[in-house]
Order: sequence, then C-alpha cells, then structure tokens
Amino acid sequence: MAACRSELRQKLAAKAYARTAAYDSAISSWFAKAIDYPEIPYRSFAGTLREVMRYGENPHQWAGFYANGDNRPGVATAT
Repeated sequence: MAACRSELRQKLAAKAYARTAAYDSAISSWFAKAIDYPEIPYRSFAGTLREVMRYGENPHQWAGFYANGDNRPGVATAT
C-alpha cells in the first residue's frame, strides 16, 4: 500500500512540475514578445499530449504528438 501511495505522489509531482513549467514557458514567451526580444537565448514551448505515437526515431523510444492550442492551419487542426 505504501508503494502505491509513493507512486501516486511521484505521478502527481511530475504532473505539477509539468504544469508549472508550461505556465513559466507562457510567461517567458509573452514577456520576450512584450519587450521585443526575439533573440532570447533560451526558449521553451509547452503543449498538451494529443496522441501517443507508436515509437520515436528508434524502436526503444516513445513518441508523442503535442499541440499548444493555437488554432492555426496545420497538422494539429487537420480533420
């Protein structure tokens, strides 16, 4: 039972850190745009997992399709 709680805590912690990282990424992008700083040395992008893919470039890797919520034309909005 204790191992199960530990796994749950780890999953919840991973989810919380991912969520706050996405929030920090959004703030960073907004701030760089607001002060007209396109050559910012570090850039991050956040998205939500739309679909787990079969594999990555190598069979031992996993891949995922992420979308960031922009409603612009492309693969993420194709039907």
